[in-house]
Amino acid sequence: VVDFPNMKLLKWAEQVSLPAIVIDDWRADIGCDTVVQDNFAGGQLAVQHLLRLGCRRPAWFGKTLDHYHAQLRYGGARAAINSAGNSFAYERFLDIDEPGMVQAAGELLARADRPDGILALWRPMTRAIAKAAHRLGLKIGSYIHVVGWINEEALQEGYLPLFDDGPVPPAIVWKAGDMAEVAMDALLLRKAASQRPLVCHQVPVRLWQHA
Repeated sequence: VVDFPNMKLLKWAEQVSLPAIVIDDWRADIGCDTVVQDNFAGGQLAVQHLLRLGCRRPAWFGKTLDHYHAQLRYGGARAAINSAGNSFAYERFLDIDEPGMVQAAGELLARADRPDGILALWRPMTRAIAKAAHRLGLKIGSYIHVVGWINEEALQEGYLPLFDDGPVPPAIVWKAGDMAEVAMDALLLRKAASQRPLVCHQVPVRLWQHA
């Protein structure tokens, strides 16, 4: 079970007929089974939630589109917003380790025509929006709606503390435990039937809302 597409390692596994599976990542040339989050559906669910809240000027505040997760989340979000006859009022693509992320979030929230909803579908992006909103005195859930993204097991320690001074916005969640179970089942199946077609398994996501 590999959590990063190390092509040298995967090629070695193939040469010695050792079953392998990559979790939480995908590439067209990966050459083995994979298990990923349903990123496309997550992007759709996030946009649909903002639209249901009446947001007319939603914004994308996310990762650069150089990786599978970003491409699919953005693709799902764009599909949903286009289907509704709307478009993003603002799009910002950032490196996930960019030191100026909070500043970029502040610039977005300080705009005279700031968006009324923000997709921040990575924890660093969600944290940046939360910090910028706090500095500007903007209450999330009132002045601005936000949707985050995190695995369900990390909600208590990795998501709720981001909003200790106000309401906790909804997030797209998935279960790491589900991914582990699917990965082990798929690995055993591959060992029993090595010639079966390669499969990309998708762990379901859902919109979580704080009680």
